[in-house]
Amino acid sequence: MSQISRRRKSGIAIGAVGLITLLVFLYLDQTHEQNISRSGDDPDQMLLYDAWSDGLRTVRYNEQGYPEYILAARRQVHYIDNRSEVELPELQLFEDEQLRWQVRAESGRIFTADGDSTDIRQLDLADSVRVEYSDGAGQAVVLTTEFLTLEPGGRLLYTDEQVHLESTGFAQTSRGIRADLSRDHVDFPEHVEGRYHSGTQQPDNDVSERENNAPDP
Repeated sequence: MSQISRRRKSGIAIGAVGLITLLVFLYLDQTHEQNISRSGDDPDQMLLYDAWSDGLRTVRYNEQGYPEYILAARRQVHYIDNRSEVELPELQLFEDEQLRWQVRAESGRIFTADGDSTDIRQLDLADSVRVEYSDGAGQAVVLTTEFLTLEPGGRLLYTDEQVHLESTGFAQTSRGIRADLSRDHVDFPEHVEGRYHSGTQQPDNDVSERENNAPDP
């Protein structure tokens, strides 16, 4: 009887330890899920950061000592996976020592050329992205979208999101854009619709309809 009693007590003790272990596991698992939920269900937000700063200003110069681009932001957080998140980024691109392109957004993500470099390989911009171009002679172009990728070194700009372009006397929308700013080449891949404004030399007409109804050569 004494051996049976001891075995029962041992079984009860082991069961209690197992129950406590299970409760601890469930608590930790629930805490982990709550942490992910608080981060917006984005696993990237769980990554640790190794540096942050209020205010950012990066300037890249060409071989002649003139600025190629200037990147500024209100706040920057650098993560251990070697990317940076920025708030209110603003990128200025120069051409022949003159400011030609200004790009703004609510948020952005910076990818550098390597771990120790400050040269920007890619800049992803999101939320209320606005691109402004001026040729210095009064001609202006404004492009807006919700997401845009830039490669400042190669002067490349592209997105698959809806794009709205506004110029002097002309407005156009399209699904996506591919632009090489160094060659002044812009391609609108699909769903292109444009319209001239009244009061210009061009007729007030829908460009997409005019092109679709043009006679065959």
